[in-house]
Amino acid sequence: MSLVPVQQHDLDITYQGYSFAGFNDIAKFLRNYNNAERYQILCNLRDQFMEQLEDKEHHVAVFYENAIQDPGYLAHSANDLQSWQPMADVQQRVVSTRHRIETAVQTVLGLWPDAGRQGLLPNNPTHGYMEQMRRAARGYRFEEAKQRLVAVITARVTNPKAGRRAQINPTPQDWANVVKMERSPIPPVDFGLLQAFDMELNQYGILHSVATPPLGTGRAETMPDTPRVRRTSTRIQAGQMTPPAGRQWLTQQEMIIGTRSPKAPSAGRSDVSMATRDSDVLSVMLDSDIMQLGMETGLGPSIPAYHAAAQTLGSGTPTASRLGVDDAGNTYEPTAEEVANVPGDAEVPMQQCTCLDVPNGFKQRLNATRPLTTPAALAMLSEFVTYTEDEGARFCFAHGQKMGKKIGLQTKRLTGPELKNRLQTIHQARARIYELKSDKGTYQWFRQSNRPRRPGDYLGVYRIQPMIKAPFYFDAQEILKSLGFSYALPTFNKDGNIRLQIFNYLFKSPETWLALSEEFDMYRWHLRRIGGRGNLGWLRNALYTQVQQIIRSDLLYYVLYACLRPDNNWRLISYPYYMKYSDKEDATSAYFRHMDLNIPALINGRGENQIQGSVSLVDETPDNCTEMILGGKHFLSDWWERIKTRGLQTNGFIHRMEPGMWTNEDKQLWGDWTPVPCKRGEVRISMPHNPHGSMPATALRQTILPWFCGIRDDNETLEVEDSGTRSSLAAAHRDMLPAPNSPSGHPSRYGVAPFRFPAAVEIYGLSPVADALVGRLLWTSPAVIHERNILLGPDDKARVELINSTRDRAMAMARANMRTVQAMEREAFGRKSYWYCKENGVGEVSDDDDDPDSDTQEAYKAAEEATDARRKDKGKGKAITTHEPDEERKKGVLGRSSLVRLVTNLERPASHRTDRLECYVRPRNATTATATGIGAQAGSFSRPSRAA
Repeated sequence: MSLVPVQQHDLDITYQGYSFAGFNDIAKFLRNYNNAERYQILCNLRDQFMEQLEDKEHHVAVFYENAIQDPGYLAHSANDLQSWQPMADVQQRVVSTRHRIETAVQTVLGLWPDAGRQGLLPNNPTHGYMEQMRRAARGYRFEEAKQRLVAVITARVTNPKAGRRAQINPTPQDWANVVKMERSPIPPVDFGLLQAFDMELNQYGILHSVATPPLGTGRAETMPDTPRVRRTSTRIQAGQMTPPAGRQWLTQQEMIIGTRSPKAPSAGRSDVSMATRDSDVLSVMLDSDIMQLGMETGLGPSIPAYHAAAQTLGSGTPTASRLGVDDAGNTYEPTAEEVANVPGDAEVPMQQCTCLDVPNGFKQRLNATRPLTTPAALAMLSEFVTYTEDEGARFCFAHGQKMGKKIGLQTKRLTGPELKNRLQTIHQARARIYELKSDKGTYQWFRQSNRPRRPGDYLGVYRIQPMIKAPFYFDAQEILKSLGFSYALPTFNKDGNIRLQIFNYLFKSPETWLALSEEFDMYRWHLRRIGGRGNLGWLRNALYTQVQQIIRSDLLYYVLYACLRPDNNWRLISYPYYMKYSDKEDATSAYFRHMDLNIPALINGRGENQIQGSVSLVDETPDNCTEMILGGKHFLSDWWERIKTRGLQTNGFIHRMEPGMWTNEDKQLWGDWTPVPCKRGEVRISMPHNPHGSMPATALRQTILPWFCGIRDDNETLEVEDSGTRSSLAAAHRDMLPAPNSPSGHPSRYGVAPFRFPAAVEIYGLSPVADALVGRLLWTSPAVIHERNILLGPDDKARVELINSTRDRAMAMARANMRTVQAMEREAFGRKSYWYCKENGVGEVSDDDDDPDSDTQEAYKAAEEATDARRKDKGKGKAITTHEPDEERKKGVLGRSSLVRLVTNLERPASHRTDRLECYVRPRNATTATATGIGAQAGSFSRPSRAA
């Protein structure tokens, strides 16, 4: 089977004095030999093709694809497959390359439907050309890409250098240069310069030589393997009332393609012969039709002519609905009496094969269900047509349908003449098959999976395509200026840090703030010291307090982040981080200095736009605040080179600032650690390049870290990929649980809340953008986009009104929620509730860390003994399993995996245990079992029943 049409004169292959101009000549030659001889000939030709591999790799692949389906190969190659392996590798490489080219072409036409019609797609594109063009199509609109392409080609042609091509047609490097231009301004067209180099723009805005007709205006382009078009007629024998012996009756649809050995028409029957001319796939297009379509030179018609050609080809309709054919291949028109005696269609099924002189091997290839690439299908169509043209063969309707399906046609509702016409149109225009598949007049011929996607394909039940919106841009400096922060952006770019007062409204009502801040004490009451270690001044169980949720949903804070980010990314989502709550008790443990991102990756751009920030809830002092080294963006790379020479470099998600990493020499070059105290309600926003830390606590310090992370254009991936996805953070906000990873990408391990705190109450529905900031809405939501346009638009008054109204709703909802928080905390913890103990003067309660009961201890001991026994068996060479053996399961003995689940369940608080043991013992052929005194129903399963 051919991969693509190949011109007959391209081959230079001989055998015993015979010279083969094309693959059809090889096929005809092989028919004269038996299978053993055929195989020897194929091996000889294989060696000749492989000698030409360097220049004609494609021919090698085509020959191999045909050879492996030859009867000689199938009969004698079983013991000689190794000698064919090099050619098989070449064929796979060619098929892979053509597939990549086809994929790129379909991508380009899906994004730029007019690229083929306007001549930017060459007839035989290379993989390099299509890959660079595909990259350009993904980055630019079509009209903008053409303008940039004109600028690139003009610069190349008018500035000749060694190694540069002087051709005007686009090259792969031209498209690569278009991609490299990114969003730089488009140079204006210098028409005087174009004229000096004999160039001009055609009607599509594409460069062409003045001496050569522009693309799409009739320029002669060679089309490979153009079929010969001829006039034919079929002989009609008259005067016979019944068909002679050997004749078969064929319906009109069964006669769609080809007749055998056409002869001159009989006298007086030319009208009938003209009507039956429609049955020959290559005789349908008369010379006048070819002249009308501009195809007298063998060119495919232009796209607008395809549809007209189809109408012309389908216009001929035979005057007789049924035709007879005898063994000699002559057709005749039956009389009315003969037609009356012909069996009906029900007795002659349409799918019955009535092909004549068609090789069984080719029919088997038509019947095969293996999908073909477009070049391979077109090659099969060329072979299909060759049989009808040169061999005088005829295909039945069923195999005509299968040929149509191979090239992606929709054949279900086509009649015989319609199918024939479309096959011929595609064959004539095969050099421009991708244009045929994308043109408005003919794309519906093809199945959707076999043509480029059109904008209408995405509409579904909708009738009108929404307009493509231009990328959203906003003036960050003007917005900051309107908010009274005109100094923010210059200061931020210089130091990588800025402090702004925006949350003083939280403290406007002392009563409200007292109620809200007491929630922090409630969480501190419930905070556990894991393993006897301190929590380093972090309130690790407080992720969703009312104040944290208010700050994460604050629209002014969002506007500041969008304006100060270097990339001005407005798709943000808050990472649910716990809050800082330290006092004198954390004097030493609260001290740290570090960087929150991997420094080598940060230098290379990973997370460089992920600015960080915190909100202070108390007045900080210079000896009790955050400290940092300012301007890190300007020296980070040079400093890290010094760190590597000192042998202090690390490569983790977070870098601790160890002694010796910031020396006196570094201080002289770039400055020393600087305290950055914030007043109550101030925000500190910093670049990730600044080393920073926390001083030893000398007084109360409470800060919130909203962590607004950027979302990429796919509305799912975060700017630091290791930190999770938008969906994972949205699920964490929805379920009020910790996120799986930290913003730096480090997995959350130490001090992670295992379940939702029973008294955590949501703040929601403040505004569309506020909901998008916590993942409840997508940034593609029309409501979110409308509100984004207000917040980052030119209307200062509307922006301020929206910010203030959202804040009012947030404070009102938080006040109402605090009553619910108190009620749910009392219900969940009873006499150990913070609010209960506060009202009743209970100073301290014990942690829920009771010793395991005797049943659990016995189960643990049994599992340990079973594990030791299996280890001994392993030492003796006996096969063991990591799961409980059947005998132990039947006895109710717990293995290690069952024990872990059992102990985990029993160690949970009573309100969070499972109602039943979760399949700790699964004895076979038994309904119940007892595991070392612990009752368990076999095979039972239930989820944990939690208090909230």
